[in-house]
Amino acid sequence: MSKTLQIALVISGGGTGVIGTCLRRPGASQKFVEAVVPYSRRSMTDYLGQEPLGPSASIETAQQMAQRAFKRAAKLSDWPDSDPVGVAMTCALPTVPPRNQVHQIHVAIHGSDVMKQWTRILGSEIATRDEAEFAAEQMMLEALAFLGVRY
Repeated sequence: MSKTLQIALVISGGGTGVIGTCLRRPGASQKFVEAVVPYSRRSMTDYLGQEPLGPSASIETAQQMAQRAFKRAAKLSDWPDSDPVGVAMTCALPTVPPRNQVHQIHVAIHGSDVMKQWTRILGSEIATRDEAEFAAEQMMLEALAFLGVRY
């Protein structure tokens, strides 16, 4: 008998539209235990229980977020034979006023037997916030597909 995948999502900095995509699908409550958006630095610190290990939009922070989400998935699962997984994304996307920062997306997965991470630096082909949001959402869907959750 296979274990029931139990996912806790945590997203900061952009790409939050993917939450609706994930949760509006029939049967979502069997796979997802929560989706959290700690958007400010203070909110992120509260969610993690400590200061982020790196800049807000960094692979280090994404990994830290995924590890925390994994612990929450294990705690919040309603299934006795569950496979908890934390999936995290943190981004620095185009904003107003423009900032002197590389636009980037970082995704991390943390589970009992899986740890994976992806980074995408957005080049000039991504010019608008809407385009960057779409890229972030697609990157999260690819991470979920890696876990066998398809949309």
